[in-house]
Amino acid sequence: MSIVNKINWAMSLREPQLEALTYLDAISSKLDYKNCSKEEAEKVAHENCEGNRSIMIDKDFHFPSFCFEIATGIGKTRLMGACIYYLYKTKGYKHFFILAPGNTIYDKLRKETMPHHPKYMFKGLEAEMGRPKVYDGENYLNYPAKFTQQEIYVEKTSEIQIFIFNIGKIFQRGDVQFNFHDFKECLGGSFADVLKSFDDLVICMDEAHRYYAPASKKAIDYLNPILGLEFTATPKPENRNIIYSFDLAKGAGKYLKIPVVMGRTNTAGFSDVDIEEMKIKDGIKLHEQRKAVVYKYCTENNLPQVKPIVLISCKDTNHAKAVREKIDSDEFFEGRYKGKVVEIHSGTTSVESDENIRKLLTIEENTNPIEIVLHVYKLKEGWDVNNLFTIVPLNAAKSEILALQTIGRGLRLPFGQITGQDELDTLDIVAHDHYRELIDDVKSNPIFKTRNLDENDVPQTKAVDVVAEFNDGQMALFQQTVEATAIKSFQDINDLKVQEELYKGYLKAFAKEMKPVKDDKSVDQMSLFDLEVLTQKVAEEPAVYKVDESKEQKPKAKTPIMKKEEFIKKIKKVAQRAVSVP
Repeated sequence: MSIVNKINWAMSLREPQLEALTYLDAISSKLDYKNCSKEEAEKVAHENCEGNRSIMIDKDFHFPSFCFEIATGIGKTRLMGACIYYLYKTKGYKHFFILAPGNTIYDKLRKETMPHHPKYMFKGLEAEMGRPKVYDGENYLNYPAKFTQQEIYVEKTSEIQIFIFNIGKIFQRGDVQFNFHDFKECLGGSFADVLKSFDDLVICMDEAHRYYAPASKKAIDYLNPILGLEFTATPKPENRNIIYSFDLAKGAGKYLKIPVVMGRTNTAGFSDVDIEEMKIKDGIKLHEQRKAVVYKYCTENNLPQVKPIVLISCKDTNHAKAVREKIDSDEFFEGRYKGKVVEIHSGTTSVESDENIRKLLTIEENTNPIEIVLHVYKLKEGWDVNNLFTIVPLNAAKSEILALQTIGRGLRLPFGQITGQDELDTLDIVAHDHYRELIDDVKSNPIFKTRNLDENDVPQTKAVDVVAEFNDGQMALFQQTVEATAIKSFQDINDLKVQEELYKGYLKAFAKEMKPVKDDKSVDQMSLFDLEVLTQKVAEEPAVYKVDESKEQKPKAKTPIMKKEEFIKKIKKVAQRAVSVP
């Protein structure tokens, strides 16, 4: 079995990821990157890339660099992981520098190099490669290098080493936070010099279209890599080094949702304010219809509930605030979206911004109440969710509405594959004010579908709320219950004795959480009857946080107590999806 097939088998690559890796193999097997010239690399790449297209590497790079054009949602990061492991196994290269264009993607990449992350970039290869050593802007000064006889000495390693940095932190300038080019006694030089000392440094550029400014290219070239691998969904015209392309046209309807441009043609006589309100309300009506369809699909197929969300692009921070106030009001859809809106832009306070980012990062979870995200040019890249079904661009000119970086946020499939149901496999883009113009643009474009809401309006849909079996408070109590009862398997969940022990553990956890007592042993020794009496009493009393006695006590949000029948019903549903680990 070839190394490419082994990687494919271990990582369960998608077809486009496998094809991309195959073309890299066809080129790399004929080149020694440590010694070949750019001209030789261009010739071999031309002869072995997809379509034998002409390959021309950027004149400011003094090393071979090849680009993969991969549509958003196909899995660029997984492909990057496959390429890294391929070069490690076939060439023996151990040093890989991953470049991020901004903090959002930088943080995302750092998380995805952790083996426990669900989107781990080397998932499937754990047994083969072990855990790579990862250095980034937070820990790079711990790198084991030292200054010996006027030279930097780096200990030899048999493991893959990955370096993750933000492009803004590697320019040649003083930088308070990273000091990338400053001399460091602990390293015996600057960290840039440490990287330059490697004879096998490979640069992996995520969102590569962001690095074609002169300063960025100069900073990259300074590190003296032997190879560059570029990954982008939107290459620039000057990208003449594309060895494989799988764009949205190839992916829509197969690996990605199909974008549908929604609009109204009968808008004559309406003001801009009227049209904006019409777009927002139509977007929410589409959202409510989608929630009902998704809820039904998940229920009928015994799948965890998926919570659809809406992305609204605003003109500026004041506009975002006004839109939020409208959606957050009692008058808007009978107040159904109060507390379910989050703003992502530079105008929020640091505390509010941190809280909003937390909500954004957990927005796929049903315990997160947020259904509508308002942003001001902040979410074009690096935000990967699979439950975005509706985009309402309030800020966009015609050319921006169909921009791939914008609609790319909603192209991922909620169930990992095409279901065959249009309501589940499409992304709605509400664009009333430019609808007539857009129709002409997309007529000959196989990627997009269209829908005239004046001719095919959105029917009223009964409101559906998607919630988890347990809310945040109940889930915490459930975890305490499982730990306290030391249950090892849910296989015996129908055993009445097991059910009683679980419910007893739940009541104990509830009593301790909602009414802290000095002696927890008294709770632990209570009978089930006494616990039921105590917890019912606790549930009816006001609760307070444990705070400093010198400060005013604040009311504590109540977690409602569940009766035994309700608890057992929910625990059985959780058990159906739980995995017991021996």
